[in-house]
Amino acid sequence: MVSHKNIDKICIFIIIIALIGTILFMNADKFGVQSIVDEDAESYAGTEHFTANDLDGEWSTDSATIITCSGSDITISGNGAYAYDGSVYISNGGYYVISGTLDDGFIDVDAYSSSKIWIMLDNLDITCSDNACFRVDQADKVFLTLAGGSVNTFTDSDSISEEAENDGTNGTIYAHDDLTINGSGTLNINGNYYHGIKAKDDLTITGGTINISAAQDGIHVNNDFATANAVIGITSGDDGIHADDSVYIESGTLTINECYEGIEASTIEVAGGDITVYPSDDGFNANGIDSSMGMGGGGFGGGRGGFAGMNESGNTSDPDASAEASDSGKASGRPEMEASADMPEEAENSTASAGDGTKGRAEFSAAGTENGSEHGAGFNPADMQSDTEDSTDSEEDECYILISGGNVTIINENGNDADGLDSNKDIYITGGNIYISLNGNGSNNAIDFGSENGGVAEISGGTIVAAGGYNMAEAFDSTSAQASIFYVYSNGAEAGTRVTLEDSAGNALIDKEVDASFTALTISCPEMQVGESYILYIGDEAEEITLEEMSASYGDAQSSGFGGTMNWGGMQSGENFGGRGGHGGMGGRGGKMGRFGENSSDGTESGETVTDGTESGERPELPEEFSVGDGERPELEAQSGETQMNHMHGQGGGFDRSQMNEFEDTADTTTSTKKEVTAEEWLWIGISLIAAIGAIIFAKIYRR
Repeated sequence: MVSHKNIDKICIFIIIIALIGTILFMNADKFGVQSIVDEDAESYAGTEHFTANDLDGEWSTDSATIITCSGSDITISGNGAYAYDGSVYISNGGYYVISGTLDDGFIDVDAYSSSKIWIMLDNLDITCSDNACFRVDQADKVFLTLAGGSVNTFTDSDSISEEAENDGTNGTIYAHDDLTINGSGTLNINGNYYHGIKAKDDLTITGGTINISAAQDGIHVNNDFATANAVIGITSGDDGIHADDSVYIESGTLTINECYEGIEASTIEVAGGDITVYPSDDGFNANGIDSSMGMGGGGFGGGRGGFAGMNESGNTSDPDASAEASDSGKASGRPEMEASADMPEEAENSTASAGDGTKGRAEFSAAGTENGSEHGAGFNPADMQSDTEDSTDSEEDECYILISGGNVTIINENGNDADGLDSNKDIYITGGNIYISLNGNGSNNAIDFGSENGGVAEISGGTIVAAGGYNMAEAFDSTSAQASIFYVYSNGAEAGTRVTLEDSAGNALIDKEVDASFTALTISCPEMQVGESYILYIGDEAEEITLEEMSASYGDAQSSGFGGTMNWGGMQSGENFGGRGGHGGMGGRGGKMGRFGENSSDGTESGETVTDGTESGERPELPEEFSVGDGERPELEAQSGETQMNHMHGQGGGFDRSQMNEFEDTADTTTSTKKEVTAEEWLWIGISLIAAIGAIIFAKIYRR
């Protein structure tokens, strides 16, 4: 065989090109090359909360498969779906529009693991006696769109079939994979069995009006929950919203009229919107750090024993603890079918194209209770640890509440041992308007952070009025960038007492009627400055206060609790308290509140004028500078999901979660910058090596 005279040069050229291609691929970002990624893919690890498809609730239905339901009769025009035994099955990716009524059936999505599926609900009413009304057994991601002007209703029963129970089904909407709900219509969910919406991966809601009534959690998510632009009302027997990982609220309206805890997750972020919660326990609970004391629901001493694993219907079994269906069968429990003369052509085609029916997914842990959310009889705090991660890992320790915008209202008039904002580690307030009212009895703390875990509570923006009990109350940390007042009022203020803070010119900076009785009060707003004087009115009593530090504490009682930055109280001297204690200790400064008719703390006699020129006992006219709701529960009426809530001042602009690193009390603050080689990059390296080896073999053959 005669070789080409330039074969050596050709081989060298091929090797050089292969090596250059590999180097360019691995460093494409440095050269300004942007790779095309599927942000909706389950494997995508980006940090964005919403994708373009999440926000698109008006996609075209021109090529969609049309499904019309009438009782148990189902008509399908198009491909990718079929009907069986009064239910609808969607087995391929694509677009679908469903309308009508199912008397006793459900919609089941069971497609390829790479499938993207868009389903528009256009006045669909489903009642199901033994399963979820809408379930996702397998897909990459499903978009459930509420058609404009439509009213859709899902109602399940108080029991489910054995097949559904074996799959762990425990929601009126139940999804094994990522689910997005968007659009501008209305969806009513009547969850008689367990949760209203249960998502085992991520759940995103970006539109529509969604009204939920559930025996247990209104929304329960195993991973992350994010919402914007939607109107959501939830009445639940347990948590209003529970996510094992994170909850992020960007805008819209969320009203939880009845619940045990309002929002529970490892991390809770509010960037905007109107949020109103009426809990019987905690309002917000960031539970990201496991505690040896076992406070699954945020309460000291741990647990929600009152539920004892029983829902309203009397079922004592916990569906969350049911075993996942095996990979060898359909999770939905429907029978394996063969094509027959009675089956529609669409069913035959889709069955043939659906693969071998082995839709693999991670097994559900039969022993778990999903991070301690549903506590049954014999609850053990140790069971709350992750099945796959050591609770001491840094990722497990991420735990905080961050409010950077919007309006947050939490009212609990009858709770006992409840908290408004409860974090097992940090609380950050950087903007928004926050109003918390808990009764002053027991250990009802408006703000409770994990000082025992090295946590801090810092405020750098926004306006807050937080009233509750003083027994174990905690003030904002002195490292805060915005001034605050923590006031302890052992005499107690009755429900309906008005709290007003005026500056030295008589301008009302804060003016709020507090719903429940209270013995401790925390207030802060951007106008408050260290070194300035203010008058604090609590009902008909007033005290002139000069802020001498960023986190100033006043009052006439001491805490019997422990932990936290209890920098108030101190030794009594005459009518005042003095001194300032360190972290975790007593101390602080405070002037005893002067009662009208008695000597006030500034030495003026009853009837003498005070700094604003008004007679003692009179209240100046106050502008409506601050009002975060009047305490009345709004009526949950169906309204347009397109309503955008205007964010209040200071809403999260520019907050970088990485900034929280400076607050961490850790010994090692360094981070590795080593770039990990991905599987795809290893693939290209392998291809390049194969090409190089091939070139060498090619050269040797032609040399012979």
